Amino acid sequence: PFPPMPESIAHTLLARPSDSRAVWGFGWLESVVQDIRYAMRGFRKSPGFALAVVGTIGTALGLNTTMFTVFNAYVLRPIAVRDPWGLYSFTWYGKNGQGHRFTWGQYQDLAARQSPFSEAIAVEGLQADVEGRTLFGQLVSGNYFTMLGAGVAEGRPLLPRDASLPGAGAVMVVGYDAWKNKFGADPNLVGKTLYLRGHAFEVVGIANPAFAGLGNFPCGFWIPLTMDGAVQDGRDLLAFPQPERLELIGRLPQGMPPETAKAALMSWSSGLGASLSGEQRPIGVAMRSSATTIPLTHDAILTFIPIFTAFGLVLLIACANVSNMMLARALARQREISIRVSLGAGRARLVRQLLTESVMLAMPAAVLGLGVSQVTIEGAGRALFATVPAAFSRMFTMPAFTPDWRVFGFILLASVAATLAFGMVPAIQTTRSRLVEANRGDFSSNYRPARLRNVLLVMAAAFAPSRQAVRVDPVTALRC
Repeated sequence: PFPPMPESIAHTLLARPSDSRAVWGFGWLESVVQDIRYAMRGFRKSPGFALAVVGTIGTALGLNTTMFTVFNAYVLRPIAVRDPWGLYSFTWYGKNGQGHRFTWGQYQDLAARQSPFSEAIAVEGLQADVEGRTLFGQLVSGNYFTMLGAGVAEGRPLLPRDASLPGAGAVMVVGYDAWKNKFGADPNLVGKTLYLRGHAFEVVGIANPAFAGLGNFPCGFWIPLTMDGAVQDGRDLLAFPQPERLELIGRLPQGMPPETAKAALMSWSSGLGASLSGEQRPIGVAMRSSATTIPLTHDAILTFIPIFTAFGLVLLIACANVSNMMLARALARQREISIRVSLGAGRARLVRQLLTESVMLAMPAAVLGLGVSQVTIEGAGRALFATVPAAFSRMFTMPAFTPDWRVFGFILLASVAATLAFGMVPAIQTTRSRLVEANRGDFSSNYRPARLRNVLLVMAAAFAPSRQAVRVDPVTALRC
């Protein structure tokens, strides 16, 4: 009464348990677990080898991660504001190639036009003593915080009404790092009066921890531009004739390309420079992204290429040394590999098992590398503040070098690359056992990966920073 059972199902039911697991697709998982267990047993038998590999690769990964963390903080990590990729600073230049800053009146004209920028802010840098603490600060237009969308941790930000009249707006927003490191994280700082160059300012807010301004240095305070005459030594921004001291930063509307904005700014700048001499008249406009502290331009890439190359060579030297260690360990495992080949183990299966060992070494090396990078950054910061003169150390504050998903992604990719660099070639070389001799039970000691070994030794010697000759006995190295 029942139809005959399909042959494929009957074969599956009558098969051995291991065959059934393979049919249902779980065999690969069991193989991976077996490889991990086997690798762990091998590391327990030779802990010195495992610690040496993890320490060598971890140190090299840590140095590379240190460099990438700094690169990420300045070049890749966007500033913590609303839509940072729409922010651009700009300048116009004449035949002499010199860029120009702007006057207060020119800023007001550009802000009123609302073209090509939907909003614009004006900024002027200021270094001053605030209650005996030397800080980098900025005089900003009243819409600075509202346009950027940078909130405050406590109190309120600067508002347009704070910069409505010249000499009005004696208020201040203190940077979070300055509040924490310079003012001892005083919980009652908001509402207090601080004296900046002899002028009293009321602290109305403390900036968000993630926001430190748009400049190259973390900003310690912000005050309205209308207070320029009270705190600056030069000519007042609002006095006639107005000096060109302002940097203008605008936000492009959604969908507007920078090329279109350049054309509009060139037209506006040409009108400003119509009364200037021929050498100073505007002939071009330069725009610079303000999304990150250092924009990723062609010049920035050319600057960082030699640095990353040097740090990459450090990782390459470490991989070459570890590859030599893996080849040395392979001599002790020649008999084991030959027996497995004679019993029918495929070369791909052996390579996968050896690569699993490399991955098991690379994972703790990546964790160690992350720790080394944080210790290195902290130590470099302490050394910097300890070596520079006290007059300069009081002005500097270190930016936040906390790791984010980019740093974790970098160390993950670097550890995978290092695994392939120091694990793949030794794994392939190790499994090149001669099958005929293995089937005869001939496990001679004639196996010598001399060519690969010599290449790795030459690489390590060539990339080493020392020019002194290093005597290396290859046979002794392989038999260690």
